[in-house]
Amino acid sequence: MRILVEQSAYGMTNHGDTAMLQVSVRRLEKLWAKAYIEVITSNAALPKEYCPTAHPLVDTWHERSQQVYLLADHQIDVIGQEKGHVDAVRKADFVMASGGGYIKDTFLSHGAEVLARLEEAINMSKPIAVMGQGFEPLSNPALRAKAQCVLPESELVGCRERRIGRATLVALGVDPTRIVVTGDDSVELSYRERLPAVGAGIGVNLRVAWYSGVDERKVEILREVLHRAARKHGAPLIPLPISMRSPSDAEYIKQLLKGYTYATNIGGGNLDDPLKIIGQTGRCRVVVAGSYHAAVFALSQGIPVIGLSQSPNYMNKFQGLNAQFGDDCHVLSFDDVDFPMKFAHALDQAWETAEQARPGLLENAEHQIEAGLAAYQRLYRQIEARSASVRR
Repeated sequence: MRILVEQSAYGMTNHGDTAMLQVSVRRLEKLWAKAYIEVITSNAALPKEYCPTAHPLVDTWHERSQQVYLLADHQIDVIGQEKGHVDAVRKADFVMASGGGYIKDTFLSHGAEVLARLEEAINMSKPIAVMGQGFEPLSNPALRAKAQCVLPESELVGCRERRIGRATLVALGVDPTRIVVTGDDSVELSYRERLPAVGAGIGVNLRVAWYSGVDERKVEILREVLHRAARKHGAPLIPLPISMRSPSDAEYIKQLLKGYTYATNIGGGNLDDPLKIIGQTGRCRVVVAGSYHAAVFALSQGIPVIGLSQSPNYMNKFQGLNAQFGDDCHVLSFDDVDFPMKFAHALDQAWETAEQARPGLLENAEHQIEAGLAAYQRLYRQIEARSASVRR
């Protein structure tokens, strides 16, 4: 079996993206023990570091030009596609898009690229699958048209939350019987690394980026409330950077922690690996998350979260996690006129109820892991049945 895997971030500069890919590749390897798995990346060294048995397929044409696609007249065309990528699709037994939230308006270019690659597979009569995805309604006409052509052809579509994803897929023409709600793939990795009891710190993450809607002015608002709560509870502030892409989460977390004497990087050294971030998260009693996977890594270990949002993209992500894990995933908007007061209240509430919240959060994580494993088992059966039919 030869499998070509698309992924969320070719540069692998995001610990959440890397964790999803690691789990996805591991699941494929367990199902197809002798599979040859190729992972599309822009750095040949990184998949070997995180997925040692996978084979990197370096995406150089994507790096050469940011204008990869011509988006006009409701069409998406690949510009400068290299022969190697076409050959990889041709050689593959099936092509799979692994977990992420990239088939959406917010990440138009990457979503278009993935859909175009999947369409190549369909045109070559290769089966495709889309797993662990966060979907939102698509308003860009070209991206929506391409999704309507491609996604209904998927053997299976794994959707990481039930709140918006299923309805969006049905509206795009996907057969409801092909849609499964699995939770995020990285839940499995984080849950596996959980500690036996709640921690003693307040985890801190902030995403300042064009797609999060958060700017540096929010740092001052958050810092005051965070420091006051941390002093009240005698808690260390623990940095939890997820994105390493400049400007990185670490840069803004450093600003948030500035002036608080009991801020700590447990374990020391660089937080340059998903497992290091997950381990650091496990030392927390509550996590303040400005990014999706900072929240996932906490909730999966039974740790309450306050998700902070400024954009529809992140509001949908955090509300999706709330639907998967329950109300111990608190969701707040920076736009709320009473934000500082509500943030302080949510922090205190999460701190006081952390031990009671833990069993329910872990149970929800277990259900999502079971659903994800079952979805991959189903995918295996369908791909094998299709292959057997072709051989006959």
